[in-house]
Amino acid sequence: MDSENISGNNFGNNLGGNSENISGKNSENNSNNNSENNSENKSNETKTASGGIRKRKMALAAKTAKELFVKRGIDNVKMLDVAKESGLGVASLYRAFGTKDALVIDSASLFWKEIKAEYLPRLDTPFFKNKSGIEQIGVILDIYSELLQYHEDFLRFLGDFDSYCIRHSVPSDMLYDYEKAMSDFYAPYLCAVEKGSADGTVYVGFDPYALYLTLNHTLISFLQKVVRGKVVSRDVRFSEEFSILKSIIYNYFKTSQSAEAT
Repeated sequence: MDSENISGNNFGNNLGGNSENISGKNSENNSNNNSENNSENKSNETKTASGGIRKRKMALAAKTAKELFVKRGIDNVKMLDVAKESGLGVASLYRAFGTKDALVIDSASLFWKEIKAEYLPRLDTPFFKNKSGIEQIGVILDIYSELLQYHEDFLRFLGDFDSYCIRHSVPSDMLYDYEKAMSDFYAPYLCAVEKGSADGTVYVGFDPYALYLTLNHTLISFLQKVVRGKVVSRDVRFSEEFSILKSIIYNYFKTSQSAEAT
């Protein structure tokens, strides 16, 4: 009996002791886990804050560079110029972009984003979508006229950018984001062509994307010629020439279906 009591007491004491030990260890583990989680959260917050600061610096540098490129020409602007004008260190600029090429491309992408922000919403309104396909084509062509009227700096920059990329052999894989930024105007054009094909106002006898590229390159190249200014005595009727060019394109879309039918 005494032996059982002793054994029982020992068992109870051991169980109680183990329970206290387990409880202590659990508390210690929880404390360590909480400490690790807090450290991890703080680390993530620091990384997020650091990433936000870096993005803001890159955005400021790209905007500053874009303005300098427009004013002086891309080749005439050094990374040091951008650093001074933006208030950033040259080392920070190189850490963010790596090379001047990358900064130039980022600035060009920013320019396209600004143009898109101004014009793409106009092509996504009920007023535009309720128009016939050929009427939508007309609205899109009018945007090119507005580029000449309000965005000569953009047109001038595009010419300088193309020349820079050729002169400096900028690899095509670096231009992926830039190409994506400029290709977003294809979607509303394609919608207009498809709607015109459905409502009988437009017919396209060529591959739509190839035709879009052809028309866009033709119109932009002509506008760049205009903003470069007069070279020979006959360069005095740009406005009339551009109106004729737009009419040729518009009438192609408008009349090609009847021509195909015959």
